[in-house]
Amino acid sequence: KVEWCGWFSGDEKFSFLSSIDVLTLTSYNENFANVVLESLLVGTPVLLSDQVGMAEFVDQSELGWVCGLTISSIVEQLNYINQHRGSITAIGQRSPSVVKKNFSRVHLGYQYSESYEQYSEANSR
Repeated sequence: KVEWCGWFSGDEKFSFLSSIDVLTLTSYNENFANVVLESLLVGTPVLLSDQVGMAEFVDQSELGWVCGLTISSIVEQLNYINQHRGSITAIGQRSPSVVKKNFSRVHLGYQYSESYEQYSEANSR
């Protein structure tokens, strides 16, 4: 069952994200998409279009599913998810710790530092 729910914020948003099986974000263009991390942090897997900035992370970390922007691709993934409902639970148990590990201040600081060093080295030649 697909339900269009509109805008949520604050505690209401996290309560909503905790109550659903899968967050679907099939945008034509979406940069970072904080809602993806918020959903995964409360243990709700995501279905993203390949145009969402977090799609590669979600795919590589196996925290959800990625589809194309065609109706058939979206429907195919929704059907797959519905037929493999056990993966929803497995992802939900794993996703909070994966998000905390990969998006902690310490980890992000290290990544920024590493990127800056690579940039500096490349431009000092």
